[in-house]
Amino acid sequence: MRWTRLWPVGIIALYLLSLSTANAQSGQEIGGVIQGKVFEPESERPVAAATVVIAGAGLSATSDASGVYRIEGIPPGQYRVIVVGYATLEPTTTSVEAGQIITLNLPVSDSAGAGEVIVVTGTRVAEKVLDAPVSVHALHDREIARIGGGSFLSAAAELPGVHFNSVGLLNPQVSARGFHEHTHTRMLWLIDGRLAQNVVGFPAANLLPTTSLDVKSVEVVVGPSSALYGPNAHTGVLNVRTKTPWDESGASLSVRGGTQSLLDGTARLAGTVRDRLGWKINAQYLRGNDFEPDRDHPAYRYGTSIAENDLIGDYRVRMAKGEGSLYYRLGDWSATASYGISHLEDFGVSSFARVGQEQTWQFGSVQLTHPHWYAQVSRISYEGKAFDFRRLAAIAEERVQNGEPITESDLAPIREDLTSTVPALEMLDSEVQYRNEVGGVKAISGVQVRRHDGGDNPFQFDPKNGELEPRTELGGYLQLDYQPWPDHIRLVGAARIDNHSDYSTQISPKVAAVYSPTPAHKLRVGYSRAFKSPTLGQNYLFALDTLIGNRYGWSIRDGDGNILFDIPPLRPEEVHSVELGYKGKVSNAVFLDVLFYNSWYEDFISPLSQVADPMNGTFAYDSDGMLLNGDDPALAGRLSTYVNFGRATVGGTDIGVNIYPTDYITVSTAVSWISMADFSRGDLGVDLHLNVPELKLMGSVMVQDLGIDNYFVRMSGRYRSAYEFESGYWSSEQFYDDGKLPGRFVADLAVGYRLPGYGLTMQGYVLNIFDNSELDVLGAAVAKRFTYVQVSYRYRGL
Repeated sequence: MRWTRLWPVGIIALYLLSLSTANAQSGQEIGGVIQGKVFEPESERPVAAATVVIAGAGLSATSDASGVYRIEGIPPGQYRVIVVGYATLEPTTTSVEAGQIITLNLPVSDSAGAGEVIVVTGTRVAEKVLDAPVSVHALHDREIARIGGGSFLSAAAELPGVHFNSVGLLNPQVSARGFHEHTHTRMLWLIDGRLAQNVVGFPAANLLPTTSLDVKSVEVVVGPSSALYGPNAHTGVLNVRTKTPWDESGASLSVRGGTQSLLDGTARLAGTVRDRLGWKINAQYLRGNDFEPDRDHPAYRYGTSIAENDLIGDYRVRMAKGEGSLYYRLGDWSATASYGISHLEDFGVSSFARVGQEQTWQFGSVQLTHPHWYAQVSRISYEGKAFDFRRLAAIAEERVQNGEPITESDLAPIREDLTSTVPALEMLDSEVQYRNEVGGVKAISGVQVRRHDGGDNPFQFDPKNGELEPRTELGGYLQLDYQPWPDHIRLVGAARIDNHSDYSTQISPKVAAVYSPTPAHKLRVGYSRAFKSPTLGQNYLFALDTLIGNRYGWSIRDGDGNILFDIPPLRPEEVHSVELGYKGKVSNAVFLDVLFYNSWYEDFISPLSQVADPMNGTFAYDSDGMLLNGDDPALAGRLSTYVNFGRATVGGTDIGVNIYPTDYITVSTAVSWISMADFSRGDLGVDLHLNVPELKLMGSVMVQDLGIDNYFVRMSGRYRSAYEFESGYWSSEQFYDDGKLPGRFVADLAVGYRLPGYGLTMQGYVLNIFDNSELDVLGAAVAKRFTYVQVSYRYRGL
């Protein structure tokens, strides 16, 4: 073993040692107890399986069949007691003293309003959306089930400020604050607070090992978040939170089928033993036919006369995943170990073409939690293979011109020859966090270490040092939360320092001030700085001898060797942002969330772009002054790479309104507007597109239990304006007369009915009711009308 690889462990050990003294005194205190009953006041019916959380203490319990809960080991202090997914109807703030037993009964309504939803991703502590000092949105499992889509991630399309694209049946893209690309690496993806991205920065998305039955909520922080989460939380954070066996025990099964030959089966089993040991198992298998691209659209002919549809026999997709977790509780401590694997065969999009691909992801993690401590170590492994339709189309065109056939049997071996294999790439992610309250100041501090190992990837190479060694990121953060005027003024500040093997130290501050004239109204102002680090691929790509990363810089010269311009080595892309927001209950029936923001970006990292082409009289030289591929006249001087360029100012507004006119009807609307106020190209003269629509409108109406119990009907619609898009080959300017993807409106319908006493739920969905044929994004297939039915069974109590 190489001792140099152990230094991250040493840093974490030192961090633990430095904080052990601070925790010694609190560790010896006798905790208090909060117990009581969760119930619906009108019917006095107990609420079973409700998760009761002590906000700020990291403790929770699940109510039993009689609605009774008990939480022990609570450190002395003042806390708010929260019931996840429900609105509490009476004040739930209480003070706990050492050894004290407090009885707190919790009357709740069946569903929480938008401001009452509990989130943890915004500040790393449990709090209501209304109270969060950042722009954060959440969708809980019941909401996700009533929205529908190819996967549970499709529900993110209805969140203010979130940009969602459906690239295929199983290929969602989620981003925020503009500058979307098909790599979409500017938003950090997490699962239960742990990293859910591979070495090259691609999010796991549908390849997360969890299933829809195990999802507790999807939380999205919109806006720069590097102060707490580090590199690549550039425009936000998406965190998928899953259920523990104490959140929900029992057996759950779900089967759905519909158009696109969809057949999808999902299962979840979870149980507990004496409230100390817990376990859960998740599994899913799905098959179907992906949406097909428009054969008449020139973008999907790749400069040939042949449509992509004619290059492959069918668009069948398949996904299989499984996951197992073990839980153990001992006093205030809780330990979890989990392992999951996901395999997907589908169709995606790269910067240069659509691709047929197979991916296998493996996830392993161990974590330890305590009211004051959190520690975890995770391993993410990714491997796959893919072929691109652009190269296949060029070969097929040549065969046609030579009078050769292009039947499926002719093309199958050619696809196999074009298929590139990526061996296992590994990411190790570790974190230790300590939180406490001293003198009224709530503090959270932590250390994170990430290790990127490109393995034996034939498409990555270090031109100066040969074999690519693993790269390491080390970050430390501190957040302070203080209320100088309790219940009226809250100040939150955070800062993080990150060091990376390949670039200079980055400092990411964040501050926010919240003013509450009343508990139901929150005004806030904030500033944050975030950065996106170059990925391994952007630094060390090596493919086809001319597609090369930019770790060391390049010089572009003319045919006589005169320097035309230099391309410096890649450096982190950064953003500074100022936000002004309001969240409030305008009345008991209306919740309003308004955000204004202005962001300043610089040093954008471009898509892979051709920067030197001998046909145009330009030649690439490396940082040692050597002509690239100088010994090969056919390739000499030709280069496509990544560059930093330009500065831009972007402003926008996100508005969300939730209306509850009766207990049976919910109306939700959202408006998002974004605009690039100015852009400076920089020395390289590279153009920049916002790559998202300036205007998005969303709305939905849901009726449930009106006249008849146990049913719901939900109608929703989404509109986006026309917009320019450019990501490598995919240029709207090239494929549309006005240079823009046309505007698009999509309407969806969902209905459901639960059979009381049987644990059965039946649901039906019609997505894109009017069969709108415009693209979500250039490079995707059109998500046409999609209809399916779903039957679910749930048995509580293992």
